[in-house]
Amino acid sequence: KWVATFSRNRWQLSAVIRSVEERVAIYGRKDEYLAQDQIAAISTMKERLKNSGEPETSFQTACDALRIHIEARKINEWKRDKLIQALADADNGEVARLRERLGQLDTELDGLRDEIEKLESKDFASQQLLGCRPDNNIPLAMKRKAECQEKLEVASKSYKLARQRDVLVEQLNNIEKRTLQELRETIRATTNERLDSLVQMEKLRVEKIDGALSLTSDRVVERKGISEGQSLSVAYAFLTSLLSEAPFELPFIVDSPAVSLDLDVRREVGRIIPDLFDQMIMFVLSSEQAGFSETFYERGNTCFVSLSKAAGGGILCEYGLDAFKQLAEETPAK
Repeated sequence: KWVATFSRNRWQLSAVIRSVEERVAIYGRKDEYLAQDQIAAISTMKERLKNSGEPETSFQTACDALRIHIEARKINEWKRDKLIQALADADNGEVARLRERLGQLDTELDGLRDEIEKLESKDFASQQLLGCRPDNNIPLAMKRKAECQEKLEVASKSYKLARQRDVLVEQLNNIEKRTLQELRETIRATTNERLDSLVQMEKLRVEKIDGALSLTSDRVVERKGISEGQSLSVAYAFLTSLLSEAPFELPFIVDSPAVSLDLDVRREVGRIIPDLFDQMIMFVLSSEQAGFSETFYERGNTCFVSLSKAAGGGILCEYGLDAFKQLAEETPAK
């Protein structure tokens, strides 16, 4: 036994010596075979292989885990089938009827999807496969319409003119849209500037002009409900901004501008209006004298005209502040 062990060790020692000699010989002649960068790359690979650890999960462990999951899935499927069967037995065939109805609905849905696909398909190969025609396919119908329109225009010797007309109309429409958008933005900005002086308690802003005025403020993102005074102020600010962009200078005419406002709001509006309009004509009732008409008594650029029923019939027209005050005092508030 000792002899066998010695012989085996001797053979292993000889193999190690030969291996070392081979490595020394190869390293001594490395310049003949490998470049310096290749030697560095090989050394890096050897170092990484040497320092790499064992995989965290062996193949056998993964197989065992997979087997456990498969068994669990089979058990869950068995439980599911058992519950379905129990439910079917409990409701006297209701589930079966519902499943049958569901199958019918799925079939109908598939048929509708096929019809929609035939109706909307644009691909030529799909159209051929589905048997699409201009009478059952929208793209083919639109194509046929365009072809017929083109033939009509060519036949009437107006093809070129029609194309030029379409381009011109399209350009005009684009110009109209851009101009309208810019005009809305200009009016919106001007309205907001005027609102700064009209509404002091809350900073109202016109957020968007699109069929109606969308309002916002420093308190809420979207301002829907506002007071009568605020509503009137917004209306005046918007209208004056709108009229300022008109090519003609026209007076602003309003009927009963303060009839629904309380005294404080009337006075505030009465002070603001002269700064908004270059010329304004207001038809006021006797009930609007208090708080509103009074704010114009001391303004020298105001003309007062009083209209009343004459004693013998007809309309009596008088000019001047005195006549206006007297008529307002004699006429009961309504």
